[in-house]
Amino acid sequence: MAQREIISSDDELTSQRKDKGGGFDSLQIGKDPNTVDSTIFNYFTLQDITDIKEFGDTTLDHSLSYSDPALDPAQPRANLGTVASASHPLLYAPSKATGFQSGFHEYDAYNFTIDGFRYFKTNRAISDLYFSSIANQQNLSVKTDFTRNFEDGIQLSINYQRFSNEGFYTTQRARTTNFGTGIWYQSPTDKYNLFFTFVSNVNTEQQNGGISTDTLYGTEFAEFRTAIPTNLTDANTRYQQRGIRASNFYKLASPDNTNWNLQLQYDLEYDWNYWNYNDVLTNSSTDTLLYQEYLTDPRGARTYITDNNLSQSAYIHGIGPNGYQGKIGLQYDRHHIKQANRDSTINDLSLNYDVSIPFVKSLQLYSKGSIGFGANAGSFDIDGHVNINVKNWASLKGGASLFRRSVELVEDEFWINDVKIFDNDFNKPFGSTIFGTLDIPKLKTKISLKQTLENNPILWGADALPYQLDGLLSNTQLNAQVHLSWGGWHLDNYLQYQIMSEDVIDLPNYISTHKLYWDGDVFSKNMNLRIGIQTRLVPEYTAQRFIPIIGKFYEGVDPLKFYPDTDFFITFKVQSFRMFFQLQNLTDFWNEDSDIDYQVEYYPQYDVKLRYGVRWVLFD
Repeated sequence: MAQREIISSDDELTSQRKDKGGGFDSLQIGKDPNTVDSTIFNYFTLQDITDIKEFGDTTLDHSLSYSDPALDPAQPRANLGTVASASHPLLYAPSKATGFQSGFHEYDAYNFTIDGFRYFKTNRAISDLYFSSIANQQNLSVKTDFTRNFEDGIQLSINYQRFSNEGFYTTQRARTTNFGTGIWYQSPTDKYNLFFTFVSNVNTEQQNGGISTDTLYGTEFAEFRTAIPTNLTDANTRYQQRGIRASNFYKLASPDNTNWNLQLQYDLEYDWNYWNYNDVLTNSSTDTLLYQEYLTDPRGARTYITDNNLSQSAYIHGIGPNGYQGKIGLQYDRHHIKQANRDSTINDLSLNYDVSIPFVKSLQLYSKGSIGFGANAGSFDIDGHVNINVKNWASLKGGASLFRRSVELVEDEFWINDVKIFDNDFNKPFGSTIFGTLDIPKLKTKISLKQTLENNPILWGADALPYQLDGLLSNTQLNAQVHLSWGGWHLDNYLQYQIMSEDVIDLPNYISTHKLYWDGDVFSKNMNLRIGIQTRLVPEYTAQRFIPIIGKFYEGVDPLKFYPDTDFFITFKVQSFRMFFQLQNLTDFWNEDSDIDYQVEYYPQYDVKLRYGVRWVLFD
């Protein structure tokens, strides 16, 4: 049988698409610039296989600008001074988990998920290759996506990513390896689709506990940053997550008397995860100060936690006339947890739904939610919002959500060296969010306002232990994205402001990211050139501290100074090949030798460094 392209007729209609700027997308690389190439390169995820996204210039340029995911202006984070190190969000975002979670989130920005694995709708074999290095070959990033269609309706997709960074201080190595592979089978009539997906995340990090003194900066001794002493010398974290899922979609014949299209979905998944921390010797006064209540034995600190989960879910999807659509189903999770003397099983059962209801042409109601009935009974996350489109001028989104989340494992119970550090009996935090977003495409502007109220939130105090606030915590956020342009000049702006009702979480009041650049074609329009400067501005504020033995950021003490994290960049593009150079952390040029920048207390950022890299999309 001849190879069958895994695309629908709807995709054929978009094969001659143009980018938002009015020009041809960079992936359409016909020899004649006035002729659009027939290459189709779209992707979707298992979160929603009907949500098809275009893989074009915006996707590629964004990844080049923010080589460290922690610097993504849409979700800014603070890390420990090197790519792939532990990080935390700079904007308040409460957990809304309705089922069991271990609670280790310090590497979330780097890791893959099965729901986020990318399958592609393409009519050619495509490889997307990326390589980047900063300062030397001991600090590099490698990424690749590959997809190819085979005979009999089979497609192979591979997502791979590796960050390997030795860092610039003693025992600062951080490595993350993410690998995912998926096989998609589509029956000849498209009545049945099977997605078989495997994802692996391995995060390893040497933990140095931060520098033990900053008095050496400005001296000859500190010219080599590895000469500056750190709090720990032989401590390591390893967090490993692996999962495999078979997702089945079967289209039912529409009843004769309705216009509804129905589809059944059944997922079977198994995940096996562990988190391990090990410090060989803990007999110094520095260890006492760093580990606080977690220090139980001078011969070392060790903890090992496993969470193996068997998950099954079944849904029915419906697409009706005039835009009605939705799904509803049940999900069962059986977690087997081992931690020191704890060996337990948790059985969660959740009702999940996602619906879309049109009222008139320009108004659409959306709602999605998850409600717990098993061991997670009483937990829920229900969201509803309305989209209003004002012709082609603007869209307004407004809504609200209610949540009552489950208590995570590391908030509930924790052991070191078979010694129980704490065993809490927290209530489930309850909260609500109201939000609104105004999007004006013609002005390239998006403004959003959100307020979150959380009753009895679980926080991490100055002693690095979890506690439950007896009262209400309020967070209000105002975010704006504004793109300005004049001729070939562009200015991208992300503006984020937040206020808290209580001074219990150390976060900045504002963050802003700006990118000023010139973008245009040179050499008879055979090359695209982009050159400019980008900066992330974080004001003076009391930053959080990090305790590696449990992987948590907690209440800090000392304020950190204003930090303008600034890079100069230049990018060259010829058809589907890109090369870029970035001079990162330019503020180091005008800092005094003893003036060091931080995002997390005791963890200095690296000095000015040159990053370079390439990205190349290959076909067939």
